[in-house]
Amino acid sequence: MIVTYTENIKKKINNKPSFFVSNSNEYKKYKNHNRNFFISSCLNHYADSQKMVPLFLTLTCEKHNDNKGLSKNELNNRFNYIRKFLEKNNIINFGIKSLELTKNNIYHLHTVMFCFKEDIEKIREITQSYFKNEINKNELSFQKVRRETNQFVIGYINKIEFNNDIEKQESKLISYSEISFYGIEKIIKEYDRIYKKDFSEIDFERYQRLGILENIKRDLKIHNLIKSKKLFTALAELGAFTKLSKKINSRRWKQQRVNSQEIKKLFSKKLHTRKMPLSPMNERGNQENTYITKKERLNYLSYIPPPISRWKEWFHIQKGKLLNTYFNTIKLMIINTGENYNVIF
Repeated sequence: MIVTYTENIKKKINNKPSFFVSNSNEYKKYKNHNRNFFISSCLNHYADSQKMVPLFLTLTCEKHNDNKGLSKNELNNRFNYIRKFLEKNNIINFGIKSLELTKNNIYHLHTVMFCFKEDIEKIREITQSYFKNEINKNELSFQKVRRETNQFVIGYINKIEFNNDIEKQESKLISYSEISFYGIEKIIKEYDRIYKKDFSEIDFERYQRLGILENIKRDLKIHNLIKSKKLFTALAELGAFTKLSKKINSRRWKQQRVNSQEIKKLFSKKLHTRKMPLSPMNERGNQENTYITKKERLNYLSYIPPPISRWKEWFHIQKGKLLNTYFNTIKLMIINTGENYNVIF
C-alpha cells in the first residue's frame, strides 16, 4: 500500500517543519523562534502584572526603498532615537521588535511596546515626529492591542514559514522574523548557555574547591525551570526584570509623593500657622472641603502627619512624670533610712 501525505498536509507552507530539516542553520532559527515566542509571552505576562498595556506599531521605511540593507539601518536608527527620547521624558517602555522583508524586498518594522495608559498619546506624538510619511500615520501603523488579542499579536510578529516538500520529504525555511527585545536586561546569551549546558555529570566537590559552587547551583536551578517550562520564573532568576521593576516602583513612589502633597493642601487652610492643630473639617467657612466624603477623608488622613504642637505637649507630660518619679524615690529613701541627704530640689 502506497502512503500519501497529501491528506495530512493541507498546505505546503506552514509555521512548523513537517519533515526533516537538513540545513542546520535553518533548524537553529526554528529553535530560536520557539525561544523568542516563549520569552515574548513572558513579557506580556509581566506587563499584565504591572497593569501596563501593549501597543502594536508598524513602521515602514520612508527612504532607501531600493536598498534592503539601508532600509534596515534606517528603521533601526529611527526606532533607537524614539526610545532615547522616551527615556528622557521618563516614559517607561519595553517590548518585542521584529524586522521583516516586504514583497518589495525592503524591511519594515513591527513592535509590541508595553507602556502605561497615560503615556500612549505622548508615544504617538514622538513616534510620528520621527516617521512623518502618511503611511506611518494611519490607523494600522499605531494600534492599541485589546487584552483578548495579545497572544495573537505576539504570534503574528514572531513569524516563521516553512515550505514542506511532500515529494522530497523535506522542509525548507522560506521566511523568518528577526526578533529582538528592548527595555529589559540582555539575557538571551545567558539563557542559551544555561539551556544548552549538560548538568548530567557535575562534580560538586571540585566546583566547591574552585569557589563557584553557588554559581553552578544557580545555573542548575534556571536550567530546571526552563526544562519544566516555568520560563517567567527563569527570566526573573536571570534578572531580566530587575532594573525595569526599580524604574516602575520609582515612578509610582514619585506619583504617591505628589498625591500626598496635594492631599495635604486639601486639608489645610491657607492662613494657618505650624502651631495650630490641623482640623479643617470642623472649621467654619472652609467650603472647599465640605464636599469630601467620609471614605475619602479616612483614606487621606493617613498621609497627614500629626501637628507639631501635640508632640510638644506629649513630650512635656512625659518629662514631668519622670521628674516626679525621681523626687518621690529620693524622699522615700530619706524617710526609711533617717539619714541626712543634701538634695537640691
